[in-house]
Amino acid sequence: MRFKYAIVRRGLREARRLVEICTKPGELEALWATVGEHVVQGERYDGAGLVARNVGDPQRPVIMITCPPPERPNEAYFLCVLPTTARLDNDGSLFVPDPTGPLELRVFGMERSMLPDGGLIGFVVEWTQVFRHNYDAPENPSPAAFWKAILEVVGGKRSSIHSQAMSKTISDVS
Repeated sequence: MRFKYAIVRRGLREARRLVEICTKPGELEALWATVGEHVVQGERYDGAGLVARNVGDPQRPVIMITCPPPERPNEAYFLCVLPTTARLDNDGSLFVPDPTGPLELRVFGMERSMLPDGGLIGFVVEWTQVFRHNYDAPENPSPAAFWKAILEVVGGKRSSIHSQAMSKTISDVS
């Protein structure tokens, strides 16, 4: 979970640095290791499965991050960052206009959540400087379903079912 919040913080406050971390070989793994230094040895994970891919371009990044499989509630399956200027085209695809100012990112995640019956579900969230917005579960915990949920949020077809104020936790993570 600390890694997730390290990504969120950088996405919201250091957008260009996050793009570097996600696109330069070894940088994402180095961040994982740095964040892991603050985790008790027996609870530390090796980062197997951690992958970031920019499906946009360097000036208009759309970065999908696959995290190691979550084992606890609120750990992330996936994270995604995209410019705040992104919108949906008429055909339903994501359009990111040419940049005109500093890069600002929206940060999304799909977190592991528990159902009352003990089953597992992925929950889509978006973090802003001030709030965490919960958007309910996608169709399934796949990257494609997560991407579809993000497009629905960006296109105004999926509304937040709950929002809560961000705690200072986000600023306390490496």
